[in-house]
Amino acid sequence: MKMNKLEPVEILTHWEEVESFLRPAIIGDADVTLTAIRTHAIGQLKQIWKFSDDSGKTTGYAVTEIYTPDGDTITAQIHFAAADDISFLTNHLDHFEHWAREAGANQIEIIGRKGWEKIMRPLGFIHNYTSLTRHIAKELH
Repeated sequence: MKMNKLEPVEILTHWEEVESFLRPAIIGDADVTLTAIRTHAIGQLKQIWKFSDDSGKTTGYAVTEIYTPDGDTITAQIHFAAADDISFLTNHLDHFEHWAREAGANQIEIIGRKGWEKIMRPLGFIHNYTSLTRHIAKELH
């Protein structure tokens, strides 16, 4: 399996495919839109990673970002990972760590659904918090 970061000029070329993988991953996240992901990736605020098998068939995408949550810790965040096979992330964790280290990060954070905790805990990840969301009506009653 191969992994490569899309350059800003490649994002529009691959966008229809990226969108088809990511749409199910962002359902229910009211703070994120596919348009915002695309805009931030083209502006290099986020990165889009493409995963493919040895024949070149696309098997998944992930969105990452480097940020400083507390002004001191530099975090490489992986979120909205979506693929045909869930093992793509665990198989490429070393690549993500290398990229994060080169970017100056001293920790990796994965934002995902509850199932990711069970998969990533044996690899040294710990559960930090749980986020609960409730949508509210637009009209007041």
